[in-house]
Amino acid sequence: DWTPVGYTDACASVDGDSYSPAYDGYLGLRGTVPRDGVLYVQIDTIELFGRQLRVVGFSVFELFTDTGLLRAGLYQLPVYMGSPNQGPISAASAHGKERVPTCSILLRVLVAPRGFINNEPGRVLSRTLVPREEWVSRGLAVPSPNYRSGAYDSTLCEPQPHERLLYKKRLLRVDKPLRALVGIMNSG
Repeated sequence: DWTPVGYTDACASVDGDSYSPAYDGYLGLRGTVPRDGVLYVQIDTIELFGRQLRVVGFSVFELFTDTGLLRAGLYQLPVYMGSPNQGPISAASAHGKERVPTCSILLRVLVAPRGFINNEPGRVLSRTLVPREEWVSRGLAVPSPNYRSGAYDSTLCEPQPHERLLYKKRLLRVDKPLRALVGIMNSG
């Protein structure tokens, strides 16, 4: 058994590209998080022509090291086909699963900032305690680095030989804005 300690939903921005959609997902975990805690991400899509909801795949990320330290950082994670293996969700949930070719997610695990709240210094800040207009200045909304900056740890996403071929082919295709694809779905 496993117990969720948080949940969030995110939709791709229609102003993004179809090959590299951007999501606005945010999950702020405060308080006690189990040291065997994992982040489970499931990616769903609506098929362009069939208009059916489908699961693209999933990814899992262990939040803590073996010594109990938060794995703060920027990560590129592979997306695996289907659903996790039976049992508690862990990094082992992806064992034996095939990766969705050329598909990955970018994840940022950040330490919660501390600051003044109600004249109390050193409090752990959260978006529920700080007015929205102060999120950026108080470190609660940190802009994402561009993927091409090399800031993300991509060691888990080394392209496999067949993916290298797919990437070359994909570079020849024009990336359509999601807004255009939504328009196609709505017109038919």
